Amino acid sequence: QSNTLHFAYNNYALGYTNTAYLTNYGTVIWAGTIDAAANSSTHGGGGIIYNAGVWDAVADMTMGVYSGSGTNYFINTGTLEKTAATGTSTIGWNFSSSGVIETYSGTFNLNWGGPSVLNGNLTLNGTMAAPLTIASNAVLNLSGGDLESALTVAQGGTLIQSNTLHFAYNNYAVGSTNTACLTNYGKVIWAGTIDASANSSTHGGGGIIYNAGLWDAVADLSMGVYSGSGTNYFINTGTLEKTAGAGISTMGWTVENRGILGSQTNTLSLTGNYDLSAGTLNSGINGPGNYGIIHLSGSPAVLTGTLSANLNNGYVPATGSNFDVLTYSSESGVFTNFLPPFAVAMQTNYGATKLTLTVLNVRPVLNTIAAQNLDELTTLNLSASATDMDAGQSLAFALVSGPGGLNVSSAGAIAWMPDETQGPSTNLVFLKVTDNGTPPLSATNSFTITVNEVNVAPALGTLSDWTVNPGQTISFTATATDADLPTNTLTFSLVA
Repeated sequence: QSNTLHFAYNNYALGYTNTAYLTNYGTVIWAGTIDAAANSSTHGGGGIIYNAGVWDAVADMTMGVYSGSGTNYFINTGTLEKTAATGTSTIGWNFSSSGVIETYSGTFNLNWGGPSVLNGNLTLNGTMAAPLTIASNAVLNLSGGDLESALTVAQGGTLIQSNTLHFAYNNYAVGSTNTACLTNYGKVIWAGTIDASANSSTHGGGGIIYNAGLWDAVADLSMGVYSGSGTNYFINTGTLEKTAGAGISTMGWTVENRGILGSQTNTLSLTGNYDLSAGTLNSGINGPGNYGIIHLSGSPAVLTGTLSANLNNGYVPATGSNFDVLTYSSESGVFTNFLPPFAVAMQTNYGATKLTLTVLNVRPVLNTIAAQNLDELTTLNLSASATDMDAGQSLAFALVSGPGGLNVSSAGAIAWMPDETQGPSTNLVFLKVTDNGTPPLSATNSFTITVNEVNVAPALGTLSDWTVNPGQTISFTATATDADLPTNTLTFSLVA
């Protein structure tokens, strides 16, 4: 289709009762404008496209209305794809899809008109006025638009929001009663501004985000209000974190945190109301002066719930290091729980305008011991070793678990002679080293010892001398013992 195609062009002459259909089970190359003399509200006439094959947009074209009012339909159960041209291909007809949408070049602008499921990889700029689900393994790159209905990211699906996204942008036209919802069970890359035409105080309309997956802030952006008054909500039961950007990501919506909320770099600022009581605030620590900060509004900021921290990129802070991970104008309350990073002991210090984490001790590192192999009834002697970045601390070694008879001294000397019952065998040994910092910290490691069975010659019992006459028969039984375990079978024979 390489030039303008009119659907029901003479519809006006028939009282807008004629409907023109295009049903595709093969391939359509869409390279020209398409329009329709739109149907009445009951769809007495106009245009309908059923695509069960491949509909390939190879130019930046528009599917719109020539005359009339009402709705035309594009129903996709096959594959809609844009394979050429770097601009926007617009389907202004009422669009719904249960098939695949792929954007290999440029952008689609789709007028979502019915519940749809996105399969594939779509770059979209436009209004979403009907429920849309991003299926598992599907990707929606939202380069701008308006969410007027419900958008769901299924587990395994990805939403990349790379430009301004309006929630309930036309809310004023419906008396501020429309609510736009985004529910995430997969992954959202937050890389563009988000705003909403805020709802009334009873939440008659506005924006709600339910995050039960991963919400990743990768730029210094804001989530605020476009117009109106009232409250929009970000309800987090998954993980919301800032992982990139050189400055501040701002959340002006009301935040209810029941999961993990934090920053791995620079600042995540909660400027609206918030409830932290059922969740965790987390800060990622990357190095001296390089760590995530959470800013809380309010005077005072109410501290409750759990505070935690994690270390990134192999960084281990020195004892005495300080990290101002939480800022506020004033505060009240304390966190119910504090979860320090693995291998580091920290203390929380509540200041007038900031909360500081101070490193009290860093655990030692127990060096690896290679796997050992020896025969039973022979002696093994080894020395365990460890390092501790805290100068001046003493280290004490101990055996956590291992075979019977193995001994470990507090200085790290390991000694063992496996007895006959312990060969053959493979033995797992766990060691522990503990420093004398405050509080003391320990590290564990393990190695294996393989014991080989050694065959020990049996011992023949004493034989008495006999004196006999010719033709006389004598009989006796030879005996022997063997210390080997497992027990060996003994066989007797005449040597001479």
